[in-house]
Amino acid sequence: MSNTLRDRALARLHASLAGGRSLLATGAGSGLAAAAAEAGGSDLIVVYNSGRFRTAGHGSLSGLLPFGDANTIVVEMVREVHSVVKRAPVIAGVCGTDPFRDLDRFVHELRDLGVAGVQNFPTIGLFDSRFRADLEATGISFEREVELMRAARRAGMLTCAFVVDEETARRMALAGVDAIAPLLGVTRPATSDAALVEAAARIDVIASAARTVRDDLLVLFHGGPAVSVDDVQRVLDLANDVHGFFAASSVERLPVVAAIEGAARSFTHLRRTNLREDDQTKIAPNFRLPPPELPIELTSETLAGYLREQGIVARDESVEVDELGGGISNVILGWRCADRHGVVKQSRPRLRVEEEWLSDVRRVLNERDAIALLATQLPPGSVPNLTFSDDDALAFGMETAPEGAVLWKPLLLEGRLDPERARQAGRLLRCIHDCTRDDPVVEARFVARPLLDQNRLDPWYRAAARAHPDVEEVIEYAIERLLTVTRVLVHGDFVPKNIFLLDGGLLLLDYEVVHYGNPGYDVATFVNHMLLKGFRAVEHREGFRALAAAFWEAYCNGLEVRELELVEQEALLQLGALMLARVDGKSKVEFLVGAPGADDARDFGRWLLRDRPASVSAVFRRYRDR
Repeated sequence: MSNTLRDRALARLHASLAGGRSLLATGAGSGLAAAAAEAGGSDLIVVYNSGRFRTAGHGSLSGLLPFGDANTIVVEMVREVHSVVKRAPVIAGVCGTDPFRDLDRFVHELRDLGVAGVQNFPTIGLFDSRFRADLEATGISFEREVELMRAARRAGMLTCAFVVDEETARRMALAGVDAIAPLLGVTRPATSDAALVEAAARIDVIASAARTVRDDLLVLFHGGPAVSVDDVQRVLDLANDVHGFFAASSVERLPVVAAIEGAARSFTHLRRTNLREDDQTKIAPNFRLPPPELPIELTSETLAGYLREQGIVARDESVEVDELGGGISNVILGWRCADRHGVVKQSRPRLRVEEEWLSDVRRVLNERDAIALLATQLPPGSVPNLTFSDDDALAFGMETAPEGAVLWKPLLLEGRLDPERARQAGRLLRCIHDCTRDDPVVEARFVARPLLDQNRLDPWYRAAARAHPDVEEVIEYAIERLLTVTRVLVHGDFVPKNIFLLDGGLLLLDYEVVHYGNPGYDVATFVNHMLLKGFRAVEHREGFRALAAAFWEAYCNGLEVRELELVEQEALLQLGALMLARVDGKSKVEFLVGAPGADDARDFGRWLLRDRPASVSAVFRRYRDR
């Protein structure tokens, strides 16, 4: 009786090997995942406490940190998993260093629940350097995990040991384990074949060390650069002594995320046919119905007639019209007659970029309403003065910039860098955020969707994620934060091309992506543009860093500590995503297209997303020292 569970499990594993295929052990954080993994042919179903964090959308390393009692979590999960698994042996990841568990008693408790075997997880083998030494010195030692394996063998259970080097492999082999599993690190996609070659060589070194003690061990590996089926097959081809693979994120999380996202996207194509205008309470007021056709497309040829029809100029007045720089998304027309002049803005449904990018033309009304709101809150002259609005034509008019106003972007590209202007920008943005923070009326008017999806998330963030699949998960998290953190009115395009320099301050334009949301987005947008310009002009890199630092310092001045911490962490997350988006999204910064600095920007953006620096000052130091 005591050996039945172990014997059955080993028989199943050796039968798979005799059939010529490699072994597959699959981590399952839920009964659904376990049943699906068994149906897919997994030889072992493994219950790790980290699986609970993975299925909740968090990283596997959460299972190593003090976020829950690992062994209690596993017992709860075992009950759920074992109730749906019919044939495959279930093994449990046990925290052998748990000071509150009698190991012999605990493994018998697991065996009584139907668990066929154990594995040492969480393992202190994943800690290194000083922290690992301190753990060992205080009795929280790898030897406790070795003793776990001995206790499981005494209970007649299958034993699969995670090992990290030759020494831990030898110690587990001496304890009589049935299988070792070299841990190759956090699961991350291979950036080159060399990473897979190195992984295979590492497995062989560890397996060889264990076989100096016993030659009947099974060897399965886990983690590192082997993520896809092709990756795992490559390692199996290269390694001389390996029998299979322990899959966790590769089966339990990554494919599930992709499948659910794909299924959800397929349903977003469905449309209601009986939609009522008063039934769209979750959509911003100007976006409640399908986009209208423009009744008139304003151009340099049609604007004069339109102004006469609207009574803005007399029917017999001569009007001169010029098309002004309108970026990629609008037409902006300047007009003048004998004693007056002004500007008219109208959105276009297709943005002027290489790839197709469509956006609802009613965003111009969103911009108009934002200007009207902020004109009452910001210092005089900070926003354009509205002159008329035409909802039917989806257009509005405003006064031209004051005489002497100079657009900031060209000056920066010429290397004319003034930190005081950056400080003014920081103070202006802070004013926008302060005057709208936690305002339910403003929030209800400037709902983020679908405007944010159309103009930022799809063309920028998701395009960047497709170009950089190894950081896709972090970019998706950045998207989630943009949609769930709603604190202030976000300008959405707070960059030098939208800022005129005045004698006494700044004039801010282009409010069409205004939404109620995450303040870190605006901060990251400005800082990103400064750093990107430094990648273009290496000789001015320190100057652009100084502008970004001056902006950040001015924005933070006097901000309440908790709010400052939130803004900083949100800005750090968005900064990496934005940097990749402006190099590899649909709207690329023109000064880096085809330039050597583009690769520097990619590297820096990937560093931001992978290493997640703790402070904005750390970002500036890294940027300066490159």
